[in-house]
Amino acid sequence: MGGSKVTTLELSRETTSSQMTLAIYEELFPLGVPISDAPSEIGFRRNSLFLDIYELGIVARRALDAAYFIVSQDPNVQTQYDVDQSYFKWLMNYQSNNRKHLRTVMRDVQKSAIEGDSASSDQENWGSIPLMGPVVISGGRLIFEVDRRLQKLIKDPKQSYFLSLRVSNVFTSNYARALYDHLLNYVGLGMTEWIDLETARGWSDAKSKSFTEFKYFKRNVLDIATRQINELSNIEVSYTTNNLPGTKKIGHIRFTVRQKAENVLQLAMLGSKEMYETLRNEFGLSPANFEEIMENRVMWTDEWLHQAMEFTRFCISKGKVTKSVSGFLMKAIRDNLRVSSAEREVAAQLIAKEDREQAAQQSKARQAQAVDASIAAAVARKEDEVSAEIKSGLNAFDQLDANDREEYLRQFRRSREAKLTAKPAKVDLEMLTETSLRQNQLLAKVFGQYIYRKLRVNEGAQLV
Repeated sequence: MGGSKVTTLELSRETTSSQMTLAIYEELFPLGVPISDAPSEIGFRRNSLFLDIYELGIVARRALDAAYFIVSQDPNVQTQYDVDQSYFKWLMNYQSNNRKHLRTVMRDVQKSAIEGDSASSDQENWGSIPLMGPVVISGGRLIFEVDRRLQKLIKDPKQSYFLSLRVSNVFTSNYARALYDHLLNYVGLGMTEWIDLETARGWSDAKSKSFTEFKYFKRNVLDIATRQINELSNIEVSYTTNNLPGTKKIGHIRFTVRQKAENVLQLAMLGSKEMYETLRNEFGLSPANFEEIMENRVMWTDEWLHQAMEFTRFCISKGKVTKSVSGFLMKAIRDNLRVSSAEREVAAQLIAKEDREQAAQQSKARQAQAVDASIAAAVARKEDEVSAEIKSGLNAFDQLDANDREEYLRQFRRSREAKLTAKPAKVDLEMLTETSLRQNQLLAKVFGQYIYRKLRVNEGAQLV
């Protein structure tokens, strides 16, 4: 695979997936059960570069998918692939015994090619590689070759989507199958961008001039394709159109794409609705994530997944997950990460220590609150006492005759308390009268306490 390296874990996964598919075939083929009714997922990550394949019939597409699935399961680039003919036909959901037709299908695949064109004004850069090389059917075996450059793209796709042979093989409309492949790339986004009708026709492999007018394209391609996708596949699609500016002519189209709610296959592969809901709601896994899990379900058992989920929760509690939770979980699943017993022990000790520290802090806080409450109560009592003294002093002053009130007011003007209070308030004590005194709340309070103390030390004074 060029400069790329295949890890032991990746090799084990691919070998396991290949063995699983063969085991399913050996169990179902004698019973006449087609791949579309297989109880487990069978598929591969298909390189998005192979989307732009046109004028290839629906059966030929299935044959190409079967061949590329076989190529994808082998981590090494091979000069040729030799498989049981019945197995190959089962992978492409081909149940006919018409040998001539199968040969025609394989020749159609050989005639198709993937092209690359990056021509500039001063230099031409163009290439065309047949999708499949020589094919031989002999002695119950089907032997085929694929260009080594294409094998690298098949085995190590940079941009890809998961193609389920269980789903793709049930389409009877080539338009539906071609459009389905393109829309799979948008399941995670939920919607395509606005595309022009020429692009939409290309996506549907409907380039005939008879589809140039939208009403014919809609009736004979779009409606048939979307209806079949919705009825037979694992996604639901719809579309809206937009007119060209200033006209009533439809010029653009946008597709809405979503995974079918609680996909039956996903539930079956995950074993329970609870696990599916946990992965979807708690960890936010996308349809592409579920497809990857299903693709590796034989290796990624319930225990494997539970350990990865527990590891992710553990790391979340430690603040180690700072970006995508779903991305973190998928890495934990791929790398078979788990929480060790030593980490559990350390975590338990840290939790116990944190609990003790928290209890000590809470006890200290309660003591501080008790002291604050005691001080506040004492202050409140003192304020109540002072308020009572002021009230009593002023009431007692009011009961004195005019001469005594004038004498006490004269003494207050000369007192230290009056001078300290009047100076910052800029009050002229010589001009202080009973009326002006009562109008100044601060001086009135100080005067009330002054009279309270005076009358308490004078024999015979009565406080009210």
